[in-house]
Amino acid sequence: MIRLSDHLQRNVQRRFSMRDERIGQLASQIAAGDIRVAVFDLDGTLYSSVAGMERQIIPAIQSLASEMLSLPVSETISLLSLYKEKYGHAVVGLREHHNIDPYAFTESVYRSLDTSDVVPYEGLRDALSCLADKLRLFVITNSGRYHGRVVLECLGISDLFEGVVAFEDTGFALKPSKQAYMILRERVGVSYREMIYFDDSVRNIQTASQIGMHSVLVSNQIVSPPLFWEMHLGIEHVEPSYAATSTHNVVEFIGDLARRVSNPAPSTDQDMTLCEDDHKQLKSKVAAIQREELCAGVIFRLTTRHNVEPSVAQKMVKGLAEYLVILSGYEGVLHPPYPIDIAWHEALIDTHRYADLCNRMFGRFLHHTPPTEWRASADSSSDNGIGLTLNVAESHLGALDKEVWTDEQAPWMRRPYFVQRTVHIR
Repeated sequence: MIRLSDHLQRNVQRRFSMRDERIGQLASQIAAGDIRVAVFDLDGTLYSSVAGMERQIIPAIQSLASEMLSLPVSETISLLSLYKEKYGHAVVGLREHHNIDPYAFTESVYRSLDTSDVVPYEGLRDALSCLADKLRLFVITNSGRYHGRVVLECLGISDLFEGVVAFEDTGFALKPSKQAYMILRERVGVSYREMIYFDDSVRNIQTASQIGMHSVLVSNQIVSPPLFWEMHLGIEHVEPSYAATSTHNVVEFIGDLARRVSNPAPSTDQDMTLCEDDHKQLKSKVAAIQREELCAGVIFRLTTRHNVEPSVAQKMVKGLAEYLVILSGYEGVLHPPYPIDIAWHEALIDTHRYADLCNRMFGRFLHHTPPTEWRASADSSSDNGIGLTLNVAESHLGALDKEVWTDEQAPWMRRPYFVQRTVHIR
């Protein structure tokens, strides 16, 4: 396991400070009346997906449809798949081709579900009660009104919400379609910019962010921090750059947000040190990066192609892993001086494998070489993996040109998700 260096801890501390600052900004907008409504997804957001409700729904739809159509389950599954692809929701196909009332059908499905495991997070009601003093609360769900009402009652929070927008309201226009959010806006009666939106689906968060909502990605508790789980795609990911912020503890987030609205001044007992949970998240991310085959591949190239001592190669991998962790906490991409970037591509890294790592771990491409000012003036005995890496790159290609391209020379550097940032790691 990598022992976290002091400079890495300081920079991840800065990362969490940035997250803290974004929560403060949202609280300030609520206090000023610029945000007036809080909208929550239901399943996986207000309670854990571990309860298994989502996993019950599809088999229940298939079973009931098979019974009503007098078809084997296997044929029913194929038919429902075709209907979903054509109409966006399988039950719409049942209405169009079999004259089945989709609302009665789905209510029968939801009545058959076992809700015994739908239990509230500890402190959920108290946190939402505090937020309800500041904002109007709504739910938007791809499920029906019956399911929305039952779940809110199971959680003991139904009286705190002004309304539930379900597929009866949207005409089966489901999230993440913009039409679903348009109907939500009409129902709520405020603009998108006046809503803060909580959801565990990164697909829904993306659309909500694009149309102007202040979106907060919520963990559905399927995977451990710092990762999130996209239920509909079955993939792990990290916080996307388009989300306003994210949380792995929705109760703590809501309570903190409500407290900040009431008391915008930072608490005097808050300091900028990493809390235990932040350390756990950081160590988890470092460990996940270290486990990647990329690290073994880099060590192999260093030791076989460049005759680097294995102990030095290990330090270089540590520097690369720490650098990836640092970059993962920022919204943009840190672009290094161009010649150093070329050196890494040509000398050290299997680019295709590296790109795959970035997409899986971070959801975007992270440039892997630090700016020259990050480099330490240390020899090969140093623990500075970043400095050691640049030394090897220089020994392979000769002295590297320290010139950094300007915006005029490389206008593509101004594109979203590909920007130059200044981060100090020493």
